[in-house]
Amino acid sequence: MQNIKNFRVKQPTERDIEKYGDAAAGIRFFESEDGQDWYECQSLFADNTIKIMYDSENIIRSVIDKPVPERGDIYAISLFSPEGMSVTEIEGKLPEGFSIRRGEWAFDGKKVVPRKLSADELKGQAQKTKSGLLSEATDAIAPLQDAADIEIATDEELQKLKAWKTYRVILNRLDVSAAPDITWPELPA
Repeated sequence: MQNIKNFRVKQPTERDIEKYGDAAAGIRFFESEDGQDWYECQSLFADNTIKIMYDSENIIRSVIDKPVPERGDIYAISLFSPEGMSVTEIEGKLPEGFSIRRGEWAFDGKKVVPRKLSADELKGQAQKTKSGLLSEATDAIAPLQDAADIEIATDEELQKLKAWKTYRVILNRLDVSAAPDITWPELPA
C-alpha cells in the first residue's frame, strides 16, 4: 500500500521538459515531501484499491472509490490534483456512512476513521443547522402570515402559523455553543 505525503508544486526539470516536450508548459508538476514525482509515482499504486487524498490534518478531501470504465476499470489515481495533499490507497470498502462533504472522516495512517470534530467545528455545524431550520420556518410562516394579514386565513392556517412561529422562537433561542449536546425542537406537523 502506498502512502505518499505532502505534494507541492514544483518547477519542471530539464528531464520533465524532455519527457513531455511542448506539453510541459501546460502541465502542473508536483513532488512529494520525499521528492517523488507525482506522475511517476502514480504507477506505484495498485489498480484496484480505493485512492484517498487527505490534507495536512489527515482530513479526507477526495476519494476514488469506483473503477473508471473509460480508464480500463481501474481506480484512476490520475484524477487527483494533489497540491498540498497526501495520497494513499486502501483495500476493501469505505466505512458505512462515509462522505467527504463536511470533513468528518480522516485517514489515521492505516484506515479511514471518523474524525473527532473540534468544539468550534461542532458549534459551526450546529449554527449551520440552526440557520437552515430558521430559513425553513420563515418560508413556512410567510404565506400563512400573508393569509392572516389580509384576514382570509382559515382556523387551520392560524393554528399552523402559531405552531411555526412558536417553533421559530424556540429555535432562535437555542444556544449552539452546547454542540453537540443540543436538543433540537420538533418541526411543526
